[in-house]
Parts: sequence; structure tokens; C-alpha cells
Amino acid sequence: MGLRPGLITAVALMCLMDVFSYSIMVVILPKTLPTLSPITHSSCLTIRQLVALLACPLGGILVDNTSFWFGMVVSSLCYVVACSLLLVEDSLNIYFASRVIQGFASSLFYPAALNGIVSTHDDSSRGRAIGLAFLGEVGGLAGLAVGGFLYDYGGSKLAWFFNLIISLYAFLVVVGLGWLGLPGPNPSHFIVQRTAGAASAAAQGSLGRPLTSSEEPSTDAHGGAAPYKVGGLLLLGHPVFFTILLSLAFAWMGGSAICALLPLLWSDTYHMSASRIGGLFLPLLILKAISGPLAGLLIDRCGVRPLLLIGVMVLWCAGTLVWLGSTLGAAALSVYGVPFGALDTITTAAAGQWMDEQVVVRGEGKAFAIMGQFFNLGLLVGPAMAASLIQEAHFSYSLAFQTVGILFVPLAVAAFVCHWGTAKPCSNRVIASAHDRHILPS
Repeated sequence: MGLRPGLITAVALMCLMDVFSYSIMVVILPKTLPTLSPITHSSCLTIRQLVALLACPLGGILVDNTSFWFGMVVSSLCYVVACSLLLVEDSLNIYFASRVIQGFASSLFYPAALNGIVSTHDDSSRGRAIGLAFLGEVGGLAGLAVGGFLYDYGGSKLAWFFNLIISLYAFLVVVGLGWLGLPGPNPSHFIVQRTAGAASAAAQGSLGRPLTSSEEPSTDAHGGAAPYKVGGLLLLGHPVFFTILLSLAFAWMGGSAICALLPLLWSDTYHMSASRIGGLFLPLLILKAISGPLAGLLIDRCGVRPLLLIGVMVLWCAGTLVWLGSTLGAAALSVYGVPFGALDTITTAAAGQWMDEQVVVRGEGKAFAIMGQFFNLGLLVGPAMAASLIQEAHFSYSLAFQTVGILFVPLAVAAFVCHWGTAKPCSNRVIASAHDRHILPS
């Protein structure tokens, strides 16, 4: 199955809109409201993540009962409203209100987008599709540079107006592509692939643990094994899926802590201009843009096991954050872009592959809503944790970043353990049993 360029373009634009709105505020907030404490500063940035975290289950239910296109259209309209609100005035209340609306939009967008990308691409193209779609996040992070330039040369109103133009453009593109209608997934491929995974799970006991009563495979009308189903919070009981979710959350936890607090440090300590601060983030954006699609290519074409790559990238994040804490410089900031971009792509591709091989999920919108929750959890916890550590350590930014980096090490170990536990191929007996039951084609 080939790439779906229309869907990828729409998701990329929405990713750009979501992250651009965040990154431009990261640069402008210390300038328009310079008297905020680190806690209040972080709260203004993370309120969006908190709302999205709470509303994501509702977004997943809505996507399951409508379509991923409907979720993307509604969320893009919410972004337009949120960006329009920022033009009213530069005040903490307005910023909070805009961020709350953006949080609700995100709770719809991410389940819809992830469901759309994964369900319309198979293992031969899924990693590349996710990597290309998430290039929009790289463009969104360019708000750090673009927002700083616009603020220095035209004030906050110019920056917010540019933000509104992008949101309107994304809305029109999503509505237009949704109106035209794009081809859906190939049902036969996923029925065969997932039912094969169901037979393997039924024979072996998924991931080596006993099946619960709600997960026991049933039989179909012909006496064969019916799809092994699991849904909702039961997904969190699977070590592989839970490790994938934590890896996504930790990648954004580190990234959001860096993006939220380094500009504050550089503005207060070194009195850097907004455009100068944004320029220091450009190497991170370039490396993130390269590593995301490259990681997808390694999975699709080179056969690299996602969990192994996740373990390596999480360990890379740990080392980079410890290095950043010791220098607080732009070099370590830039290097973080490599594992940051790679983990963004790998975790989503690995989740889709795991669902294909292990389970048939009841309501994929809800499943990807859980991924959206962990994504927003990382965005929420990163700045809040780092800001709290900074104040507790008497404004020691170094200690804060180093502590966050150390937390990545146990997660890397867990990813390697999950890789070794799932690297064994299916036995011939299981495959033969699947053929006998007419689950796999001859």
C-alpha cells in the first residue's frame, strides 16, 4: 500500500498549527509578561496539555463514532478561534483562555490524525507516512525563530496575526481535502494481518502473560479463532504498548522542558532578543526534521526493530539532557533534535505495528486517544517538573535538566527488555495452526 499524500499533508499542517501556537508563545510570553514566576510561566504553557489530557478520551469516542476527518475539521476550527482570541490583548487571562481552547482542539486532532495515518498505511509505508506527517511539528517548532523575529520587528500583534493566518490556511486545507474525500484503508489487508496476529496471541498468550477473562479469544461461526480483542485502558496492561507510550511521553517531556525554560533563562540571564533565542533553536529543528523520516525509513525498508531503536533513542535523550544541564548551551540543545524527532516517529509506527501483530483493538480512536494522552502528559509534566526543580534548587537550571535526564535511563532499560522479549519469531506450529484454521492465506 502506497503513501496517502493528501492525508499526510492535512496531518502535517495540523501538526504545524498545534506546535506553532505553542512555540511562538514560548518566545513571546517572557517578553509580553516579563514579571511571571517560573511556575506561573510554565502553568500558562501547560494548561493546554492538561485540558487535552482530560478531554482525549472524549475525542477518541467522537472519532470512533464519526470519522477521523470529522475530528480534524472540528479541531482545526477550534485552533482558528484560539488564535483569534490572542489578538484581543496581551494578558494572562487571554493567554490562558486561548490555551484551554487549543487543548480541546488537540484532544480531537491527535486521535483523529493518528487513527487516519495508521489505518490507511500498512507496515511497508507506515513509518515513512508518520515521519512525513510529523514534519509539521518541525515546522511548528520554527515558531521559536519566526515568532521571535516577528516580535522584534512588529510586536506581539504581528506575531499573533501571523499565527492566525496559519490556522486559517490549515482549516481551509483540511476542510477541502475532507470534502473531496480520500480513499480509505484496504480492509482485506488488515483483516488478514491482524487475524494472523490474533492466532499468534491466542496460541502463545500475548507477551508471555496469561490472558484475562475479557481477553480470551472466541471462536467464529466456522469454529476458527475469532480476532483477539482488547480495548480501552486494558491496553495499558501490555508491557510493550505501555513502554511505547512512556517513550513518547518522555521524549516530549524533555523537549517541552527545554523549549519552555531555556528561553526564560537566556532572556533573564543573558538579555537575548526574541529573534536570537529563536535562532538558537534552529539546529534542533533541522535535526528533528531529518531524524523523523530517517527513523521511519529504517523501520520500513531496513527492518530495524522499533523497540530496539526506541531504547537507543531514549538513552540518547538521557545523555543529551545531562550534557545540557552541565553546559546550558546551544550545542546540547541541537543534538537533542535527533532522538526527539526519531522517537516521535518510531513510537507511533511501533504502536500501529504492535496492534497489527498482537490485537484487534475495539475502537482505534480510543486507542490513539490514549497515545494522545501520553503525548500531552509529556508536554504537561516536562515544564512543570523542571520549573519546580528550578525553584526548589534555588534557580539551578543545571540540576533540573540533569535530573530529568537521569529519569530516562530506567525507561531505556525497559525498552531493551521488551525488545528482547518480543524479538523471537513465531513458531512454525503457530503459523501452521493459522493456516489450518483458514486465518492465513495459503
